[in-house]
Amino acid sequence: MKKELKKEEIIKQYIKSGEIMTEEIEKGKYRRFNREVDRNNKITEYLSHHLEIAKEILPILLEEKNEQTRFLTAVNCLQLGIYIEKAEKMLEEISKNSKEPITRFDAKMTIERWKNKDKSFIIYHNEEQ
Repeated sequence: MKKELKKEEIIKQYIKSGEIMTEEIEKGKYRRFNREVDRNNKITEYLSHHLEIAKEILPILLEEKNEQTRFLTAVNCLQLGIYIEKAEKMLEEISKNSKEPITRFDAKMTIERWKNKDKSFIIYHNEEQ
């Protein structure tokens, strides 16, 4: 993602993605869901090169009311290596309390991978890389 993004744009996109993903899970349709995952991956890659922005907006998004938005944000925190404790707590909560079985399972598997040190999904880039 070469274009510079504003914090407000990123927050708006996370929220929009979470809402679309929630809608699509409820319908059992995953084409739009997967497109939102792709959009989120691009934003996460952008944030990996702009950690100062990530550190400002991700705590806000961890407090969002939409569960999918919180889930995406928690996973992205682990991927970026920031707010680890908050992200773990959020994923634990979602894995136990989500009404959506797929989301519960995804949260549980993410936590297991993280705790088993399977950190192949970490994308943090520092200046040396």
